[in-house]
Amino acid sequence: MASSKRADRNWVKTLGAIQEERGISPTGDGWKKLEELREMMGCGTQKAYKIINEGVSLGQIEVFQGSEANSYGRIVRRIWYKVKE
Repeated sequence: MASSKRADRNWVKTLGAIQEERGISPTGDGWKKLEELREMMGCGTQKAYKIINEGVSLGQIEVFQGSEANSYGRIVRRIWYKVKE
């Protein structure tokens, strides 16, 4: 017996929601990923890492190591950054 496409979409939607809940992301406002910071600064990856790492070593930037679903739905490690207040 073949399943309907509607039932398959419901499965995909439900499994996708469960997959997204498995990630560990920071709570609160102000957290940004490297990609967002690169766009804000208008520089490349290596320069962004250099600037961020310098801020972390000076104690000006806070780091959160967590995980989230990537574009393929797999859980991958992610790092978020936030300016310390």
